[in-house]
Amino acid sequence: MDDAIFTVLSIQPEELSDYLLGRQQRVKIGDTFSNWTDIIRGVSQGSVLGPMFFDIFINDLFCHIKYAKLNAYADDHQIYSSNLDPRALEECICQEVIVANQWYKNNGMIVNEAKHQSLILGKTGHNSCFLVNSSINMFGMTIDNKLSFDKHVSVICKKINNQVNVILRFWKLVDKETLLKLYKVYFAAFSLLFFCLTFLCCA
Repeated sequence: MDDAIFTVLSIQPEELSDYLLGRQQRVKIGDTFSNWTDIIRGVSQGSVLGPMFFDIFINDLFCHIKYAKLNAYADDHQIYSSNLDPRALEECICQEVIVANQWYKNNGMIVNEAKHQSLILGKTGHNSCFLVNSSINMFGMTIDNKLSFDKHVSVICKKINNQVNVILRFWKLVDKETLLKLYKVYFAAFSLLFFCLTFLCCA
Protein backbone atom coordinates (compact mmCIF):
# COMPACT_ATOMS: atom_id res chain seq x y z
CA MET A 1 0.00 0.00 0.00
CA ASP A 2 3.01 2.27 0.40
CA ASP A 3 3.50 2.14 -3.37
CA ALA A 4 -0.15 2.73 -4.25
CA ILE A 5 -0.72 4.86 -7.34
CA PHE A 6 -3.95 6.75 -7.91
CA THR A 7 -4.81 7.96 -11.40
CA VAL A 8 -7.43 10.58 -12.20
CA LEU A 9 -8.19 10.78 -15.90
CA SER A 10 -9.71 13.73 -17.77
CA ILE A 11 -10.55 15.72 -14.63
CA GLN A 12 -9.37 19.30 -14.28
CA PRO A 13 -8.36 20.74 -10.87
CA GLU A 14 -11.23 23.23 -11.16
CA GLU A 15 -13.70 20.36 -11.52
CA LEU A 16 -12.31 18.61 -8.43
CA SER A 17 -12.52 21.85 -6.47
CA ASP A 18 -16.11 22.40 -7.57
CA TYR A 19 -16.93 18.81 -6.56
CA LEU A 20 -15.48 19.10 -3.04
CA LEU A 21 -16.20 22.72 -2.06
CA GLY A 22 -19.34 24.77 -1.50
CA ARG A 23 -21.55 21.86 -0.41
CA GLN A 24 -24.27 22.08 2.25
CA GLN A 25 -26.64 19.75 4.04
CA ARG A 26 -29.65 19.88 6.33
CA VAL A 27 -31.76 17.43 8.30
CA LYS A 28 -35.46 16.71 7.84
CA ILE A 29 -37.60 15.30 10.66
CA GLY A 30 -41.23 14.93 9.59
CA ASP A 31 -42.13 18.25 7.95
CA THR A 32 -39.47 20.20 9.84
CA PHE A 33 -36.12 21.15 8.31
CA SER A 34 -32.96 22.27 10.07
CA ASN A 35 -30.88 25.19 8.86
CA TRP A 36 -28.37 24.59 6.08
CA THR A 37 -24.82 23.95 7.27
CA ASP A 38 -21.56 23.80 5.35
CA ILE A 39 -19.92 20.42 4.71
CA ILE A 40 -16.21 20.77 5.43
CA ARG A 41 -15.20 17.11 4.96
CA GLY A 42 -16.38 13.93 3.30
CA VAL A 43 -17.77 13.14 -0.15
CA SER A 44 -21.24 12.53 -1.50
CA GLN A 45 -22.55 9.06 -0.73
CA GLY A 46 -22.91 6.92 -3.84
CA SER A 47 -20.71 9.20 -5.94
CA VAL A 48 -18.32 7.88 -8.59
CA LEU A 49 -15.26 9.69 -7.22
CA GLY A 50 -16.09 8.99 -3.57
CA PRO A 51 -14.33 5.58 -3.27
CA MET A 52 -11.17 6.90 -4.92
CA PHE A 53 -11.02 9.94 -2.64
CA PHE A 54 -11.56 7.72 0.40
CA ASP A 55 -8.73 5.40 -0.70
CA ILE A 56 -6.41 8.38 -1.04
CA PHE A 57 -7.48 9.63 2.38
CA ILE A 58 -7.14 6.30 4.22
CA ASN A 59 -3.90 5.24 2.50
CA ASP A 60 -1.93 7.52 4.82
CA LEU A 61 -2.74 5.23 7.77
CA PHE A 62 -0.48 2.51 6.34
CA CYS A 63 2.52 4.84 6.79
CA HIS A 64 1.88 5.00 10.54
CA ILE A 65 1.41 1.29 11.31
CA LYS A 66 5.07 0.18 11.28
CA TYR A 67 5.44 -2.82 13.60
CA ALA A 68 2.33 -4.85 12.74
CA LYS A 69 0.36 -5.59 9.59
CA LEU A 70 -2.74 -3.65 8.62
CA ASN A 71 -5.59 -5.01 6.53
CA ALA A 72 -8.15 -2.50 5.30
CA TYR A 73 -11.48 -2.90 3.58
CA ALA A 74 -13.04 0.56 3.26
CA ASP A 75 -13.28 1.79 6.87
CA ASP A 76 -13.04 -1.70 8.40
CA HIS A 77 -9.47 -2.29 9.59
CA GLN A 78 -7.65 -5.22 11.18
CA ILE A 79 -4.25 -4.94 12.84
CA TYR A 80 -2.48 -8.26 13.28
CA SER A 81 0.92 -9.73 14.05
CA SER A 82 2.59 -12.90 15.32
CA ASN A 83 5.22 -13.60 17.95
CA LEU A 84 6.30 -16.55 20.08
CA ASP A 85 6.39 -14.20 23.07
CA PRO A 86 2.77 -13.30 23.99
CA ARG A 87 3.88 -10.27 26.02
CA ALA A 88 5.83 -8.85 23.09
CA LEU A 89 2.87 -9.53 20.80
CA GLU A 90 0.47 -7.78 23.19
CA GLU A 91 2.76 -4.76 23.48
CA CYS A 92 3.08 -4.50 19.70
CA ILE A 93 -0.65 -4.73 19.02
CA CYS A 94 -1.60 -2.33 21.82
CA GLN A 95 0.93 0.24 20.61
CA GLU A 96 -0.29 0.05 17.03
CA VAL A 97 -3.93 0.34 18.12
CA ILE A 98 -3.03 3.52 20.01
CA VAL A 99 -1.32 4.86 16.89
CA ALA A 100 -4.34 4.00 14.71
CA ASN A 101 -6.83 5.55 17.15
CA GLN A 102 -4.77 8.74 17.29
CA TRP A 103 -4.64 8.85 13.48
CA TYR A 104 -8.43 8.55 13.31
CA LYS A 105 -8.87 11.41 15.76
CA ASN A 106 -6.29 13.61 14.02
CA ASN A 107 -8.12 13.11 10.74
CA GLY A 108 -11.60 13.93 12.03
CA MET A 109 -12.88 10.37 12.38
CA ILE A 110 -14.82 9.20 15.43
CA VAL A 111 -13.32 6.16 17.17
CA ASN A 112 -15.63 3.83 19.08
CA GLU A 113 -13.09 1.90 21.14
CA ALA A 114 -15.89 -0.13 22.73
CA LYS A 115 -16.36 -1.86 19.36
CA HIS A 116 -12.72 -2.91 19.05
CA GLN A 117 -12.47 -6.72 18.89
CA SER A 118 -9.50 -8.99 19.46
CA LEU A 119 -8.82 -12.63 18.70
CA ILE A 120 -5.83 -14.82 19.56
CA LEU A 121 -5.04 -17.82 17.35
CA GLY A 122 -3.13 -20.49 19.22
CA LYS A 123 -2.78 -21.57 22.84
CA THR A 124 -1.40 -19.22 25.47
CA GLY A 125 -1.67 -18.91 29.22
CA HIS A 126 -0.96 -15.19 29.07
CA ASN A 127 -3.68 -12.92 30.45
CA SER A 128 -3.98 -10.00 28.03
CA CYS A 129 -4.72 -6.49 29.24
CA PHE A 130 -7.40 -6.17 26.54
CA LEU A 131 -10.59 -8.16 26.10
CA VAL A 132 -10.04 -11.28 23.99
CA ASN A 133 -13.01 -12.86 22.22
CA SER A 134 -13.41 -16.52 21.34
CA SER A 135 -14.75 -15.44 17.94
CA ILE A 136 -15.23 -12.26 15.90
CA ASN A 137 -17.40 -11.29 12.96
CA MET A 138 -15.45 -10.06 9.95
CA PHE A 139 -17.02 -9.24 6.59
CA GLY A 140 -20.07 -11.34 7.42
CA MET A 141 -18.00 -14.34 8.45
CA THR A 142 -17.61 -15.61 12.02
CA ILE A 143 -13.99 -16.56 12.75
CA ASP A 144 -13.23 -18.49 15.94
CA ASN A 145 -9.91 -18.85 17.73
CA LYS A 146 -9.55 -22.47 16.59
CA LEU A 147 -10.37 -21.72 12.94
CA SER A 148 -12.96 -24.49 13.03
CA PHE A 149 -15.72 -22.24 11.55
CA ASP A 150 -18.30 -24.28 13.48
CA LYS A 151 -20.05 -21.15 14.71
CA HIS A 152 -20.06 -19.60 11.25
CA VAL A 153 -21.59 -22.73 9.68
CA SER A 154 -24.16 -22.88 12.49
CA VAL A 155 -25.21 -19.27 11.90
CA ILE A 156 -25.53 -19.77 8.14
CA CYS A 157 -27.49 -23.02 8.57
CA LYS A 158 -29.90 -21.24 10.92
CA LYS A 159 -30.41 -18.47 8.34
CA ILE A 160 -30.99 -21.02 5.56
CA ASN A 161 -33.48 -22.93 7.73
CA ASN A 162 -35.47 -19.75 8.37
CA GLN A 163 -35.50 -18.98 4.64
CA VAL A 164 -36.70 -22.50 3.79
CA ASN A 165 -39.58 -22.04 6.22
CA VAL A 166 -40.57 -18.79 4.49
CA ILE A 167 -40.60 -20.48 1.08
CA LEU A 168 -42.68 -23.38 2.46
CA ARG A 169 -45.27 -20.93 3.78
CA PHE A 170 -45.60 -19.38 0.31
CA TRP A 171 -45.46 -22.72 -1.54
CA LYS A 172 -49.18 -22.84 -2.45
CA LEU A 173 -49.74 -19.09 -2.54
CA VAL A 174 -47.43 -18.00 -5.35
CA ASP A 175 -46.44 -19.33 -8.78
CA LYS A 176 -43.25 -21.27 -9.54
CA GLU A 177 -41.55 -18.26 -11.12
CA THR A 178 -41.95 -16.23 -7.92
CA LEU A 179 -40.77 -19.18 -5.82
CA LEU A 180 -37.66 -19.43 -8.00
CA LYS A 181 -36.94 -15.73 -7.42
CA LEU A 182 -37.36 -16.20 -3.66
CA TYR A 183 -34.98 -19.17 -3.80
CA LYS A 184 -32.31 -17.17 -5.64
CA VAL A 185 -32.62 -14.20 -3.27
CA TYR A 186 -32.80 -16.12 -0.01
CA PHE A 187 -30.07 -18.65 -0.73
CA ALA A 188 -27.47 -16.08 -1.74
CA ALA A 189 -26.35 -16.43 1.89
CA PHE A 190 -25.45 -20.03 1.13
CA SER A 191 -22.38 -18.73 -0.73
CA LEU A 192 -21.00 -17.62 2.64
CA LEU A 193 -20.38 -21.28 3.43
CA PHE A 194 -17.90 -21.42 0.57
CA PHE A 195 -16.33 -18.11 1.59
CA CYS A 196 -14.65 -19.99 4.44
CA LEU A 197 -12.84 -22.17 1.92
CA THR A 198 -11.65 -19.06 0.05
CA PHE A 199 -10.52 -17.51 3.34
CA LEU A 200 -8.51 -20.59 4.31
CA CYS A 201 -6.87 -20.81 0.90
CA CYS A 202 -5.84 -17.13 1.00
CA ALA A 203 -4.74 -17.07 4.63
